[in-house]
Amino acid sequence: MEKKSSFTSEIGRILRDSRDIEVNDIDNRLQLAVALAVKLHTTKNTDERANIGRMLGPSFAQDHRRMRFGRKNLIRSRSSRSTWR
Repeated sequence: MEKKSSFTSEIGRILRDSRDIEVNDIDNRLQLAVALAVKLHTTKNTDERANIGRMLGPSFAQDHRRMRFGRKNLIRSRSSRSTWR
């Protein structure tokens, strides 16, 4: 039975195997560009998932949370004047 490997581990294996091959300068730059693109792609995906919990959400959810904590509802909060003026 074969194990399924992740995308990142597979790219890592390919890059490790490519170290043993005689390459010229152009191929080396191409490999570095691919490695950088993969790294950026994998870090970009994790950041989006981490920020989901920090988003405010739809107006209904914001209003519901405000009312549960005993604060003014969202419509009254938005219509009031700013305190910093």
